[in-house]
Amino acid sequence: MDNHLRETVEMVSFNSLSCACVAECGLRAGYMEVINMDSGVTHFVDTMLCTDINAPVTGQLALDLMLSPPKPGDPSYNTFAEETLLTRATLAQNAQQTLKLLNDLPGMSCWPAMGGIYLYPRLNLPAEIRDQANMLGLEADVLYCQMLLQEEGLILAAGQHGGTTGSHHLRLCVLVPPDTLEEVLSRISSFHLRLTDREHNGSYRKTKSRRNMLSSAEEIGQSYI
Repeated sequence: MDNHLRETVEMVSFNSLSCACVAECGLRAGYMEVINMDSGVTHFVDTMLCTDINAPVTGQLALDLMLSPPKPGDPSYNTFAEETLLTRATLAQNAQQTLKLLNDLPGMSCWPAMGGIYLYPRLNLPAEIRDQANMLGLEADVLYCQMLLQEEGLILAAGQHGGTTGSHHLRLCVLVPPDTLEEVLSRISSFHLRLTDREHNGSYRKTKSRRNMLSSAEEIGQSYI
C-alpha cells in the first residue's frame, strides 16, 4: 500500500478466536485494529467499548495465547505445534470428505470451504416439501432440518448463504472428531436418500407441527453439529 492510501484510507480489521486453532466451544473473544478513523467516530467507538462488552476471562486468556503463541524452545511449544497441525489436518480431511458426500447426494450441491470451518450445502427441495413448509409458515430448509431431527435425531442448522433470495441451505461445522462426522454424514445421507425416494414414489409423510417439533428435541437422543 502506498503512503497516500496508508495515511488517508479509514480501515477497521477484525479478528477473533473463531478464526484460529486455539478456539474451543464456549470461548468468545476478539479484537479490532482501527486505522485513520475520524476522531469523532473514534470517540463514539471508544464510548461503546467502555460499556459491558468485555469477553470472559477465559476468552481473554485464549485470545492472548492466540496472539502470543509458544515459541520454539518454550516448554509447551512441541505440544502446541502437534495440536495445531492435528487440528488443521483434521479440518482439511473432514472438509474434503464432507464435500464429496454432499455433492454425491441428489438435489444437493456444495462449494468447498474457503478457509472456514463451515460448509453450506444448497438444497434443491421437491415442490411438496416447499408447499408443506409454506403451509407451516416455515422456510423449506428449516422444515428439512425439523424432519431430519424427527427421523434421525440429528440437529442441523439451516440458513441463507450468499444472499441468494429463495435458495435453501444447511450449515455444517466440519471441525469435529472424525468418528463424530462419520456418524453425522451417515444420518444425513440416509435421511436425504429416503426423502429423494419419497419424491420418486410420490409419498410424503407430514411432519409434526412446530410446537411438537420443539418437544421432539427434548425427547430424542440427538447429535448436534
